[in-house]
Amino acid sequence: MASNETQNFHLNQWSLPDDVRMEDFNADNLKLEQALSGMLRCQSGSYVGDGTYDEAHAITLQFDLDPQIVIVSNLSEFTTDGIIALRGTNTGIYLNFGTSGVYRVNVPVTWGTNSLTWYSPAAPHVHANTEGTVYRYFALGSPAPGAQA
Repeated sequence: MASNETQNFHLNQWSLPDDVRMEDFNADNLKLEQALSGMLRCQSGSYVGDGTYDEAHAITLQFDLDPQIVIVSNLSEFTTDGIIALRGTNTGIYLNFGTSGVYRVNVPVTWGTNSLTWYSPAAPHVHANTEGTVYRYFALGSPAPGAQA
């Protein structure tokens, strides 16, 4: 049996005279699994724009987590633009950092348990869907309901 514990997770720490037991390792594994199961997860991916925009051509990203923040970005030599959406809001923000300055447009968003959907009635680039453009996305979220940790 271990004679000491770690400060934060109370995991076993052995000294030379301690008996090492399988039960101690199993208890530590359970503590670690419980601690890790509540942590944020991240997921990333990409898609290629097809040039469409408006509500009839809304974009939906599906995740293996319950997203809390999603960032979609196009990085090119001329401009950096994309959409940022935070769960709890029904409006994302399209930002464009171009050679002529920065501008911002509100974009309607809809959150699903494991998804984010948005559209823009303005133009393909505000919709994050310019034809042939590669968009990368990154999401932070909690484990999806019923998901394995």
